[in-house]
Amino acid sequence: MALAGSAGCVGAEDSGEIKVPVGDSKADGSTQVDISAGRSVTVSFTASSAKPVDVSVYCGISANPDVIGAQFTIQNAGVGLSTASDPVAGYWQWSGTLSGAQKLKITGTSGAATCTVSVASFTATCTSSTSFHSPEANHTHLEVGTIVPTWGDFPASGNHWGAWAKWDTIYTKPVKRGFYLHNMEHGGVVLSYGCSSPTESAECAEAAANLEALKNASGETRVIVTPDPEQPALYGVRAWRFGMLADCFDESRLQDFLSSTIRHGREDVDANPPVPYDPSTLDVDCHNLFASPDSCN
Repeated sequence: MALAGSAGCVGAEDSGEIKVPVGDSKADGSTQVDISAGRSVTVSFTASSAKPVDVSVYCGISANPDVIGAQFTIQNAGVGLSTASDPVAGYWQWSGTLSGAQKLKITGTSGAATCTVSVASFTATCTSSTSFHSPEANHTHLEVGTIVPTWGDFPASGNHWGAWAKWDTIYTKPVKRGFYLHNMEHGGVVLSYGCSSPTESAECAEAAANLEALKNASGETRVIVTPDPEQPALYGVRAWRFGMLADCFDESRLQDFLSSTIRHGREDVDANPPVPYDPSTLDVDCHNLFASPDSCN
């Protein structure tokens, strides 16, 4: 399919500005850019305040979860990025309301790829979301309790603890990150809400109920629901190396993200931990049958 936009691709020697139309779909509101390490490309478009827009950069993602691919940062004050974002690998998306002329600066940090940049208007009651593909492919099992600086406030991959949380469970206390990252490596999805518990407020109770309903509607058992008071938005969906944040509940969008990313981990394992424990604590039995001797401290 031909992509709209008269500028088309630019070579590595050209880091100029490329105009992209705002379409009614990603197919008719897109153009292609070449991204490589150390090179910046600016994409400009004009948004109407009457409709929210979905903005995305897609550079292709390998089916192999250990392949990092081309990495880049995003900068646009309208989407809350007055300075460059953290690097992402091959995919970034934002939706919300923008108005007037916008410039999206894409800067390669490693690798190279031809990427599709899309800007499409849409209609929905819930318009705010951000999704990304993590460049973090490390997967070493660490002793329970080890804190990893690269986890940040919304990790979707990385080194983690040797134990994982029980599947198909609604947790009312925050599952510790070292455990749920292992769930994601096993191909699972973590549904989280930005609260310390469902009883923290009426909004938290509603968010917990919404995510429990989302889990049940998915028909998947390799899913957990947990509070996560450190995440930067009310709703979160994560699978291995994929993350999505939203300030409001759009069941269709969150369900699509869950369905497209589940069972994309490094290990396709649906077994529950062989010895029950509470993943909101560090109390893991050191005489258990976990696959890794570093499951406990």
